[in-house]
Amino acid sequence: MKALEALFHTLDTQPEIPLDGSILFLHALAHPALEAWRGRLTCEQVWKPAALQLQQSGIPSTRTATGTFDTVLLLPERQRDTVLADFAKAHDLLNEGGTLVVALHNDWGAKRMEQQLANVAGELQTVSKSHCRVFWAKKHPGWKTVQLAQWRQNAAMRRILDGRFWSMPGLFHWDA
Repeated sequence: MKALEALFHTLDTQPEIPLDGSILFLHALAHPALEAWRGRLTCEQVWKPAALQLQQSGIPSTRTATGTFDTVLLLPERQRDTVLADFAKAHDLLNEGGTLVVALHNDWGAKRMEQQLANVAGELQTVSKSHCRVFWAKKHPGWKTVQLAQWRQNAAMRRILDGRFWSMPGLFHWDA
């Protein structure tokens, strides 16, 4: 996956991204570089095949991360509402002053998602690599929490088709 490689390239070449504290990897995928963070890395992965790959590489994963972290790495899903909700979730799981690092393929709307995060978080740093964008921001009190709450709500489970079914963004034909 190009976004994964772009993420680790950026982490290797941008010393201002802190990697010495606790790290959360949302939508984590197996990668040899994860071994360096053993003991302070939490990988969240709900998709079973990816969770099994993490397990096979010796990296434990969880379905739901708890606590707060110094750095949150995010490989978002493709659906817009889930990406924005992931930004809000990452904000909630970051320590004050912590860094959110996002890697997204350009074909998945990386530029637009970068702008969305910039509107909420303020100043971002960006690297373009392999048709992907990696962008990061520090958590500070100025993040727009009203917008974050809206993003959380937009990705929540809801009734569809005249209330007959429950669905949510990210599920196949969730808004049928």
